[in-house]
Amino acid sequence: FPVTITAKPRNTANSLNDKILQSLPTLQIAYQPQSRVLPKLPVIFWTDIPTQFNKNYRILGQNVRVDLSPSSVWSFGDGSILVTDKVGKPYPSTEIAHSYIVPGTYTVLVNTIWSGSFVVDGVTFPIPGNIKQTSAVDVKVVGAGTKFVGK
Repeated sequence: FPVTITAKPRNTANSLNDKILQSLPTLQIAYQPQSRVLPKLPVIFWTDIPTQFNKNYRILGQNVRVDLSPSSVWSFGDGSILVTDKVGKPYPSTEIAHSYIVPGTYTVLVNTIWSGSFVVDGVTFPIPGNIKQTSAVDVKVVGAGTKFVGK
């Protein structure tokens, strides 16, 4: 019995959701100091995420503009949490800073929640739900050695 297999044409028109997910920037976490994080001293954190994401797409022959804003939930690995719409900045800024009490390795998680709207033919619609991204970095906190000097 001869068998004929016909490949179905692939749908090349991605949904708006797919296009947004493909074009959102990925989040990188940075912190200072990187070399020796000491207990009870602030660690300054920041991300490279933009404070606004605006992009135009073409969906089913229509121009669609998407406007998104991020908010972030920082989990510092020791039970402390910070909810903010700030992205942080390097030193001397302390927009996002955290101090660890005990030496150890802490996994810092940032859950970024994007919300916003899209515009078609001059009409603005809210985007239902949120788009979530998660990034992580390990921070190693070392103990400071004690050295006695003098007599």
